[in-house]
Amino acid sequence: MKRASQTVIASYLDRLHALGADLSISTELASPTEAVAQLADRSGDVNAARRDEPYRRAITGMYARLARPPTSGSRVRARRVRRR
Repeated sequence: MKRASQTVIASYLDRLHALGADLSISTELASPTEAVAQLADRSGDVNAARRDEPYRRAITGMYARLARPPTSGSRVRARRVRRR
């Protein structure tokens, strides 16, 4: 399971990286949805070069969250299924 989850997360990180390269839409050209704007604001990305690129900032935040190693408190425990 650990290896499979690492493979899936690596795939997600690769896709986010590719999206970040493609989604350079400036707020001068299009207004993001409220959800994207909020995600960008919570991303922690304070790079001045991306100040007007909410999609890239949002993706940067998602990438950082996925790349962060899990903490012991964040593990999700599988529930046992009771068989009859």
